[in-house]
Amino acid sequence: MSLKKFPLCIVFRNSLIILVLTLLGLYSIVNSDSKNGFTIATGSKSGAYYKYGKIYQEVLAQDNIDLDIKITAGSEEALNLLKKGKIDLAFIQGGTVGDDEDIIKSEYIKSIASVFYEPLWVFYKDDLDVNYLYDLKGKTISVGPKGSGTRIFSKHLLRDNDIDESNSKILSLSTDDGYELLKKGEIDALLISVYPSSNILKKLIDLDNCKLMSFRRDIAYKDKYEYVTSLVLGEGVIDLSRNIPESDKKLLATTANLVVNTNTVSPEKVRFILKKIKQVHKHGGIFEKVDFFPSKEFVEFDLHPASEIYFENGDTFLEHYLPYWLTSFISNSMIIILPLIPIIIIILKFILPVYTRNATEHIYLQKERIRQVESKIDKTDSKRLLKQLANIKRLLDYRCDIYYLFQSDYYDVKLYLSEVEDSVLQASGDKEETV
Repeated sequence: MSLKKFPLCIVFRNSLIILVLTLLGLYSIVNSDSKNGFTIATGSKSGAYYKYGKIYQEVLAQDNIDLDIKITAGSEEALNLLKKGKIDLAFIQGGTVGDDEDIIKSEYIKSIASVFYEPLWVFYKDDLDVNYLYDLKGKTISVGPKGSGTRIFSKHLLRDNDIDESNSKILSLSTDDGYELLKKGEIDALLISVYPSSNILKKLIDLDNCKLMSFRRDIAYKDKYEYVTSLVLGEGVIDLSRNIPESDKKLLATTANLVVNTNTVSPEKVRFILKKIKQVHKHGGIFEKVDFFPSKEFVEFDLHPASEIYFENGDTFLEHYLPYWLTSFISNSMIIILPLIPIIIIILKFILPVYTRNATEHIYLQKERIRQVESKIDKTDSKRLLKQLANIKRLLDYRCDIYYLFQSDYYDVKLYLSEVEDSVLQASGDKEETV
């Protein structure tokens, strides 16, 4: 039935439009500080951080979220940028912050998850007898560039093995520079943290003048450092045809942590980022089991509350079936709507009985007016009676709520009105015939 027949429906329609626009306005206010793009700090272009930064960039772009990549010297520099609010996300190597409780317990820097293992590879010249780190005392050692997490972690390990600048030559070289000097025999050892599939690792393994150290005391290191785990690189894993490595090697490993500045990234976005990176890391790798990463274990900082909830409950019903933008819209709308529900219930509790009574009275009032017209058929001019019936019909049609909510009563009255109208017309015709 056309709205034109029900003028009050037009009022309701316009009121509904105003309500929807108001809710949209409130929604935009709620999301006014919500960014649709982020900046992530990675390491150099040759490292795993940059590689995964590019993968994240592609995955997030599927939902129209931009991810800018900021190349840094490593975890230490990335952490400083994160603290200053110059970036939103960063890859931070386990052990970077050391014992700094102020940073670890920071209110605005939180871990989203650990995302993959970072083994520490110790390569040394093959003419040296190196079974333990302390065997490198008095040697020339590269521990990674300034600003990197590898440098911090390596210096911690060396210090606990009584190796420092006072008794050894410790250099802060990039991975590529360290490789070149080790290749030439100009340094005795190179400590690097790289992913097993990295090109630099393949190049180091192919060198004839160096060997890969196995950490015999891996259990002792795990007990001493909470952020350290041990991994086993099995014989022949790197290259079966050449049997590289020639025997099982025990490696120490930290984890790469994806860390967020909570001042610039909302909990909703943290949850979404975690959901997306799960697609990237769930397949596992040489050291990682399938579906182990991203993980809430081995995190460098306190876990973000949104991550805790996601790890505990997984995807919501909406997240399983709806795109991100729609899930986000519904979730944020609930922020506005839920507080209003108790108020609406209270209002409806008082309004509904009043409204029902009003609508019922309106129906019976018009029915009574029709009855009065019916009683005057033989006593009053037909044109006057038809005019009164037309006015009653208009009043009925004006209340579109009665048509939609009280249809049975509405049609009873309309049928009664039609019968009386026919009676008036018939009485008018009988009078004309008599005349």
